[in-house]
Amino acid sequence: DRTVPNCNGIYGGKTNWTENQNVTIGAYCNDPFGECASNPFTTVISGEGKTQSATIAIRDKAGNSRNCTYTFNKYIDRTAPNCNGAYGGKTNWTKNQNVTVGAYCTDSLSGCSSNPFTTVISGEGKTQSATITIRDKVGHTRNCTYTFNKYIDTTNPTCSKGSGSGSSFTYWARCNDSLSGCTSPDYYSYSCSASVGYVTTCRAWYRFYDKAGNSVYCEQTVTADGGSAGGSCSSSLGFVSCGRNKTCVGANDCGDCSVPSGVGFANDNVYRAWLKKCCENRPSAPQC
Repeated sequence: DRTVPNCNGIYGGKTNWTENQNVTIGAYCNDPFGECASNPFTTVISGEGKTQSATIAIRDKAGNSRNCTYTFNKYIDRTAPNCNGAYGGKTNWTKNQNVTVGAYCTDSLSGCSSNPFTTVISGEGKTQSATITIRDKVGHTRNCTYTFNKYIDTTNPTCSKGSGSGSSFTYWARCNDSLSGCTSPDYYSYSCSASVGYVTTCRAWYRFYDKAGNSVYCEQTVTADGGSAGGSCSSSLGFVSCGRNKTCVGANDCGDCSVPSGVGFANDNVYRAWLKKCCENRPSAPQC
């Protein structure tokens, strides 16, 4: 037998991805004049990759040999996948407490077992860091950490109020929110005033909202005091201080102002002036 045997096809290889680094492959032998020394002839290939070319020497029993070269499927993946960017998050404020986020995966060998890989974050705040585990089809994993926008605000805004005092002033209220912020309008102001001798009660109310839809009801009641009509008691001008809240009592008293000393006759000019002022303030007084 002086004729070399023939290559008669591929033996072995794999059809699915694994971490196994050793794959037995080979070539079948055919010898028309004798017998092959073995069948199939095998060898081992290793290293990452989907396919690999290998040359296997076949031999007949007479010692004649031939090299058979084939491309074999080995499907070996020993490398973890790569993080390929963040997925999800939000761009506007809401009261929703659950936000789906994730990480995209890339793998040049066995491929990713899913894409993207997701998880859920919750709790108040604008951003949150989260770690997502990605996985390839062999089972290798890698942790991917990203900062996500979650924009969650479940807390009502607050209302701060202020006002002046006296007979004329401005009173105001402002919306405060440390997360999403207040929507416009977030401030109001009004004027409250009272004329001399009077008291005015002013009231305002408004509902403020934040950008997530939470709200607070703000109500305010203030009082402006115009004060007393003023003046002072004297023998000639005792009637001047007969102003707000002063009443005629008895025959010769108007509030805290007494009839000037020595005055008491109806034809006395000072007395008549005092009595006129007294009766303007309290027409029902007996001396009126």
